[in-house]
Amino acid sequence: MVHYSSKSRQQGVAVVIFVIAYPLLFGVFVLAVESTRYLQTHARIGDGVEVASLAVAANISSDITENKTLAKNYVDGFVPDGTISLADINIERKSCDEIYGSQCGVAGVYDEEGLVFTQYKVTLSSEFESWYPEDDFAPGFEEIVELGGTAVARKYQGFTIDVAFVADFSGSMQQTWNREIKYKGVVNVISDITRKLETFNDHTEQELNGKKVANKVAFIGYNFILIMAVLSIAMSTTRLITAV
Repeated sequence: MVHYSSKSRQQGVAVVIFVIAYPLLFGVFVLAVESTRYLQTHARIGDGVEVASLAVAANISSDITENKTLAKNYVDGFVPDGTISLADINIERKSCDEIYGSQCGVAGVYDEEGLVFTQYKVTLSSEFESWYPEDDFAPGFEEIVELGGTAVARKYQGFTIDVAFVADFSGSMQQTWNREIKYKGVVNVISDITRKLETFNDHTEQELNGKKVANKVAFIGYNFILIMAVLSIAMSTTRLITAV
């Protein structure tokens, strides 16, 4: 009988200890779950912002809303449980000369070749609602926690090119080739290449010393008469030099 009473007292003490320790254990559990969640969310935001900055740089658009929407779509893919809005995203665009001034384009200052670039800095700061906010009975995070991330990407501009088209417009170019008049085919090829270069110039945002960096095109047409005139001038010059 005495042994039974001792066992009952031990069970009672265990229950009391459990009741006292339960809130603490539950608080530690909640804090661990919430901490893990926010650590993972912060890491995913960092990855999402990094990818978003690369996408914005590749998009080469000066439209702020378009760039923010593009960045938001990428971040949403990494943080599906967030409620991120365009207002939470800030995109800062700077040209090479705005950062390095007269040193822009100088080899060895910021890279070996000194390529001109445009820099895009994507910053995100958004609020997240805690699953188990802190209360009077258990520790935890605040009801609203602000998380964010920043990433920088640069869009480098390759060396621009100056294209000179030298086209034959002699009488033979009025003949047909592949069911098309020759000179018209030449004009079409020149037009296609020029339009592609013009499209690139319209979309590029590269600047050097405050001026837009663009490709240039020159056109030189010739025919048989022009060639004969050049030869005639050359022969006359030769005779003149010989006579002197």
